[in-house]
Amino acid sequence: MKELPFIFSNKPKYRIGRHVLFWLIAFFGPALVGVEVLSIFNQSSKERFLEATVVQFLYLPAQIFLAYIIMYYVIPQFILKNKYFKAFLLVIALFLSSGIISAFTYALFVDPIMQFFMGVSADKTPNSTFDAMFATGFIFGMRSSLGVAGFAASIKLMKHWYENQYRASILEKEKINAELLSLKAQLHPHFLFNTLNNIYSSIQNVSPKASKMLSKLSELLRYIIYECNSPCVPLSSELKIIKSYIDLESIRYDKSLDVNIDISGDTSSYCIAPLLLLPLIENSFKHGTSKVIEQPWVKLEASIKNNIFSFILINGKMESKEINGFQHGVGLQNVIKRLEFIYPEKHEIKVVSESEIFIVNLSLELEHI
Repeated sequence: MKELPFIFSNKPKYRIGRHVLFWLIAFFGPALVGVEVLSIFNQSSKERFLEATVVQFLYLPAQIFLAYIIMYYVIPQFILKNKYFKAFLLVIALFLSSGIISAFTYALFVDPIMQFFMGVSADKTPNSTFDAMFATGFIFGMRSSLGVAGFAASIKLMKHWYENQYRASILEKEKINAELLSLKAQLHPHFLFNTLNNIYSSIQNVSPKASKMLSKLSELLRYIIYECNSPCVPLSSELKIIKSYIDLESIRYDKSLDVNIDISGDTSSYCIAPLLLLPLIENSFKHGTSKVIEQPWVKLEASIKNNIFSFILINGKMESKEINGFQHGVGLQNVIKRLEFIYPEKHEIKVVSESEIFIVNLSLELEHI
């Protein structure tokens, strides 16, 4: 995907810079509230600024605790998955926890720090007690933590919205380009299938093997032309067309190809982006089994459980020193790009290329139909 602008970029140097800037603003901003900038060098203003800075420093651990848990756990795991009630309860619990953290740090450390720097107590009341300071720290700590965490959460949600919009615009451009390319090379489907049927009828009695291959090819084309127009197709249909492709290849290899397919789970209840898996199968044959001289083999394991689809494809290949499996084929690289576009943060793909074996291990979070 095209690089995001630096303000939203996930590169470490930009992320660290943004976080440092955020906490500098969160730290010094509240400390400057109520201090007259023009008289900041007066002793009274200095004392007020130092006291506000010390108090803000003591509230900082609770703010960091609340902000990062909301940004990196509550938002991605609950809010973005529409689990609003659970998110609400969790935020309340975290909010109270941050107040307790602030209360303890304030009650235990504010007086010793102020006495060290200024020789005076931060609490000017003559009968200040631990309970009173704890209550003060709890109330004001919750208020400061809520402001900082709310600001952090709004930035996180804005970033998520921008990334979605950005990704959608890229996908729209890709779709338009694909449609233009398709129009340039389009054959009328009826003409295509009528021609295939005529060829099938002509060779059915002459060459049963060729007619069977033509039948499987027709099934593949029918799926690509008629069923792949929607953004999501039943997982069962995608796996069925994969089996048809493997059957087509098996006919070509005659009986020399060893195929092992294991599919489990309710594949008809979930949907997947069309033609996402087929390039992986094509890649295994093109760069793997087709180059194996003795006993080519392919093993496929696919399962769906609790919205998580597991797809493991293993095939033999010629002995090679090549380690990086991503160098194999344009099809595999395109699948990786499509996963980044369509399933951001909802997939994990590992490719292993050893001397005589090639493995693709894909884990994907799918939606119910």
